[in-house]
Amino acid sequence: MYAVWDETVTPITYYIEFDGNAGTAARNVLERMEVQYGEEVVLPEQKPERTGFTFMGWNTRTDGQGTEYQPQDTVKNLTTVNHATVKLYARWKQRRIILVKAASTVYNDTIIKRIPGDEEWYDSVGHLTIDELKNYPDELCEQVWHIDKQGNITRVK
Repeated sequence: MYAVWDETVTPITYYIEFDGNAGTAARNVLERMEVQYGEEVVLPEQKPERTGFTFMGWNTRTDGQGTEYQPQDTVKNLTTVNHATVKLYARWKQRRIILVKAASTVYNDTIIKRIPGDEEWYDSVGHLTIDELKNYPDELCEQVWHIDKQGNITRVK
């Protein structure tokens, strides 16, 4: 006499969730994926977006010190826990910002003339008031130039 088992094994299912890692500032963040253990999955090509930042990839830790993945990387068996959620966090690099501050002899009529297609020169195009431009911290600028009322230009930084 001997025992016979009829065992049905249910495969482990887990989820891959994508986190923009920037609160509501990240846009175009991917939906979560349902994955079977043992299945190879290609991460989506779609990248999240964040104004003033370049997407550098996905990471298993918010601080970027975990395992790094890129869009279209193939992954397999990210967890052995059934119904677990593996979070992948966007990793960002801040873009250099080109900010033009202009001075004029007429306080509120300072004009910076734009030309067609100049938005291609910048990572982002936005609007700042004159007061915001004047108060923008010089230490966040790559270069700082001073133009006096006579039109003399001096590089400050």
